Amino acid sequence: MSGAPKELLRCECGRGFATTHHLQQHQDSCCELCPVPGNAANELPRGSNGPTGVRDEKSSELLRLARLRLRHSVPREALHTMRQTMKQHVESLHAELKAKIECRLGSQAAEMQELVSSVFETAADLGARDSELDLLRASKAYVKPVRRYLGTCPNSGEVFFAYDGAFDKNMEGLLAEHWEEIKTSAAKMHTGGQDRKDRKRRRAGSEVFEVTDLWDGLEFKEFMVRVAIRPGQTPLVFMFYYDGLEVVNGLGQARTTHEMGCFYWACLNLGQEVRLSSRNIRLATVCYKRAITICGMDCVVAGPSKEGEGRSWVNWMIALDSGLKLQTPEGRSIFRGGTALVAADTPAAAELVGTKKAVGPSTKSICRNCHCWQTGGAHRKACSFLPSLPEWKRCVEADGRSQTYTLRSTKDLREYIKLLQAAKAGTASYDDLQEWMQQQGVNTFHGALWKLPHWDYLTGCPMDMMHIWLEGVGRQGLGAVSHWLKAKCKANLFQIPNEIAREAQKQGLPRADFPYLNTTRIEHLGEGAAGGIPSADCSFPGTAAQIGKLLLHLPAILGPLVPKEKRGEQVWQVALLMAKIHRLLWKRTLSKQDILELDNSIWLHDTTFLHCPTLQHLWKPKNHYLSHLPLDIVRWGPPRMYWCMNFEHENQVSKEGASGNFINPIWSLAEHKSLLVSLDYMEKQACMSS
Repeated sequence: MSGAPKELLRCECGRGFATTHHLQQHQDSCCELCPVPGNAANELPRGSNGPTGVRDEKSSELLRLARLRLRHSVPREALHTMRQTMKQHVESLHAELKAKIECRLGSQAAEMQELVSSVFETAADLGARDSELDLLRASKAYVKPVRRYLGTCPNSGEVFFAYDGAFDKNMEGLLAEHWEEIKTSAAKMHTGGQDRKDRKRRRAGSEVFEVTDLWDGLEFKEFMVRVAIRPGQTPLVFMFYYDGLEVVNGLGQARTTHEMGCFYWACLNLGQEVRLSSRNIRLATVCYKRAITICGMDCVVAGPSKEGEGRSWVNWMIALDSGLKLQTPEGRSIFRGGTALVAADTPAAAELVGTKKAVGPSTKSICRNCHCWQTGGAHRKACSFLPSLPEWKRCVEADGRSQTYTLRSTKDLREYIKLLQAAKAGTASYDDLQEWMQQQGVNTFHGALWKLPHWDYLTGCPMDMMHIWLEGVGRQGLGAVSHWLKAKCKANLFQIPNEIAREAQKQGLPRADFPYLNTTRIEHLGEGAAGGIPSADCSFPGTAAQIGKLLLHLPAILGPLVPKEKRGEQVWQVALLMAKIHRLLWKRTLSKQDILELDNSIWLHDTTFLHCPTLQHLWKPKNHYLSHLPLDIVRWGPPRMYWCMNFEHENQVSKEGASGNFINPIWSLAEHKSLLVSLDYMEKQACMSS
């Protein structure tokens, strides 16, 4: 009867499934209460030979297919063709085996035929379309993305949605895997906050200072003081990241049509060696970039949601601050905490914080963390921000450095409120208020994250080492030095690849760790502007990681190309200072002396740079942003602990998941991340069981 509803196959845990395939996946991968399905009279225990062994082999094969699809981007149709070929091969073997059994056993073959058929039927579902993804979705580690309504475009009528990764379910997955580590680190975080409170009472500025992790930073400890963990509560602290992601197909999809806004989070309770690994970074939200423009950033990261929809990141943090019960291996526990810092490049950080997104000719204040004007070239000065800390001021000023620019403070907000009240009272105009905000470089003091519990608007978004240094000042500096080598030193730039290969071999490093330079790129390095100076857009090729490796070995690679009589010139001295700055920024442990040395090296680099006729025209806002890094290290620890490098890699993984589907790429991206988390979990379980 075709109209009759199909009876569900019930698992002992109560869940119903439409097919044997889905029931077996549920029992094999996630249900600990279920016995192995099969003939009740001939039940076989798990791990024994027979049908269960075949099912285990089937799961292994499905995991291999899932790995090909998710990690190696093998197309769905290609995998389906592989499955169909394998299915046909299995059916052929089954038919051949049945014929042999019947030929040899005759009338006694029926019972053996039934057993053989059960074995082959167990593996028959391998040929089902998307069977490898069904296996992952049946895993306890899989967290289905939840849709959330954002708004509707008033002009086009386009409806915008975001897909959120359920924070509580994702966090419970991390707790199940890293419970002991999270519990231990939580105690250390709480102790660090108490130490900071005691130190503020003592005002002991002469104590030994060393940072090896985020937990050692002064601002992190201040954050823990504000959270005020009470007995019976476990602290959870997070890093939040945002960036735009462009998805383009090979046929030339129009730019920005499918540009997305991606928001991730990382749990800072985890050890620094794993907290920013791809398997432990989780998706908070993804939506179209134009949805952010039309509906507002605050709607995406802090907006309300209806029942049954996802929840925005800020609302999850509000719930966490109130006390959130989560399942752990030791039972349900109460957690409190929040987002300590935000990682983002300069435009993305400006969108979240509310400062100017871009620097143009009309922009006056160019920095989100201080009052640095570019009017009249006022930003073209060296600066040290360490004197803003009383216990560091004497050490810095003794070396001749000073604080040229004023850090942003709550005084700015008080001035804004005063002007706003005057405008409402009619004693000043709103145009005056807008002009003042333009001068301050602020779009709004009511940014998207203003409701985020305990997060500090003024200090919670440090400068990113990757974008400021590796992709900015360092890359441009290498390009300028390369031009100087050709123009002033008459060096052959085609020697650079040979020097790189020689240094890589000497240090025992892979050649791929360093930039690759072909003929076109080398010729471009030698091009300059009128007057024999580097062009304004000069840069060195390579990824950020490759640029970092080159900067570590800069004197050994570029030094042989510099004649002895040229080694005292300003350009080469800037190059040596770049190498010194990078070695200090690259360290995972910095003492007070290291930070003072870094601050002094940046001061000397900037001073020499601005007084060098060959380089001074290349000064950009990122040169100024670099001077904030020593203070950020005091506040938050080594910059590699909170840079964007790992999140940028996650963007590339997400882009692979979104590419190829232009019906709903934001769903594809969110689902792709959830499937990868499930795949990591199942691979780890398979490795442990073997």
